[in-house]
Order: sequence, then C-alpha cells, then structure tokens
Amino acid sequence: MPRRLVITAALALALVVPGQAQAAFKLPSSKVLECKTGDAAESRSATFQGRMRAIPGTDRMLMRFTLMERFGDEKLHSLTVPALKAWRSAKPGIRDFRYKQTVTGLQGGGEYRASIDFRWLDADGNLLRKSKRVSGPCRQQGELANLLVGIPTALPGPEGTGIYVVPVRNNGKAIARDVAVELFVDGAAANVGHIDSVAPGETRDVRFSGPACKQNLRIVLDPADAIKEQLESDNTERVRCPSLVR
Repeated sequence: MPRRLVITAALALALVVPGQAQAAFKLPSSKVLECKTGDAAESRSATFQGRMRAIPGTDRMLMRFTLMERFGDEKLHSLTVPALKAWRSAKPGIRDFRYKQTVTGLQGGGEYRASIDFRWLDADGNLLRKSKRVSGPCRQQGELANLLVGIPTALPGPEGTGIYVVPVRNNGKAIARDVAVELFVDGAAANVGHIDSVAPGETRDVRFSGPACKQNLRIVLDPADAIKEQLESDNTERVRCPSLVR
C-alpha cells in the first residue's frame, strides 16, 4: 500500500540587530519537537526542528530535511518524500534561522528521525560552509510481523523435476499480507510464490515446481522488503537438498 505522508512546515526567524557583532560559530541542531502516536496513520506524526546561526560573511542560510525510517533490526534509511526535496531558505540578513517540519502518516512500529543538511551562502551565492545533523528518534507504537522459513520438503516431479513445499511461519504479533517467497535451486531461480496472508502464530505452505535439487536450496522471504518486520536478518535460509518424500 503506498504511503501517504502529509508535510507541513513553520518558519521562525530572528532578525539581525543593527550594530550587533556576530557571535562565534555555533553548531546547527536537528531535534524532535513533538512525537505523536495513535492507532490511525493520520494521528501518527513527528515534528522536527532545524536551527542554524549566521557565520561571518553569511548572506543567506538554507536547510533541507530528509525523513529517516527504521523497523526492527534494519538499518536507518532515508525515504523519498517529494515535498521535502526543496531547500528551505532564510531571507538575507537573518542571523538565527529556525524551521519546523511536521510529517503525518507515519507507520506503526517504526522509528523516525530527520537528517538536516545546512548551507551558508555569501552575497554572490558562494558556499561558505555546510553541515549535517540527525535528530533524535520519534518511535511509533505498533506491532510487527516476523517471518521465518520452515524446513522444506520435496516431492518427485515429472521428467527429473521436483515439487518443493516451503513452510512460512509468522512468529510476530501482526499479520503479514501479500508475502512473496523466492526459491533458488542450486543457485538458479526457480520461481516466486505468494501467500495472501500469514497471521501471528500461523504457518502457511508455498509449493514450487523446479529442477531436481543436487546441492542446496535457498529460500528468500519478502525479497523486496515490502513487509515491516521485527527481524529482517532471518528472511533468507540455505539448506541441503531435502530427501524426496514418496
């Protein structure tokens, strides 16, 4: 299901006081101002703030937000959000630039952060300095599925082929929907199977037809990483060829 993130922003500026000297450089900051959780996507949101101060020679300051996401044991990674691609710019003469960005429609069970790029430009548009900061986390409540590969079995097929039965178990706490299962026989891709859904605690079988196995099978669950899980590291299993069940 395509995500529907809603982006809103607020600008806060502190003007230069005439005759006031610029202070020494202070590192920019990225932080979470507010983290809202809830049962529905429209009630789950995070508000991040970036702040930067002018350095000597600064005419304009810019910042750009990137939303970061992580589920379970996966690595923190950036999301492509078109509404966040634009640079947020302070007007010339501003010495203290703050910008708030709110993202609504977050997924339950996820952790979200904002990575903010900062740029300082002189009056000719030349880059004086750049920096990047990552905010603290906004953690959303919610349960996740966790898919595991069971022990496959094999039946003899026609003309030297095999019929492979791969059990898929969900030992997580959320239902997993539209589960793709990919089978490789001796390193060659045999087929991709699909399961409509696997409920928590349930095991479902996927049947494949492929060449007779001589060395090993490799099974990959959710190869496109479309399902958010507690553990992503246990979605691939390599086993010796199973004995044929007659």
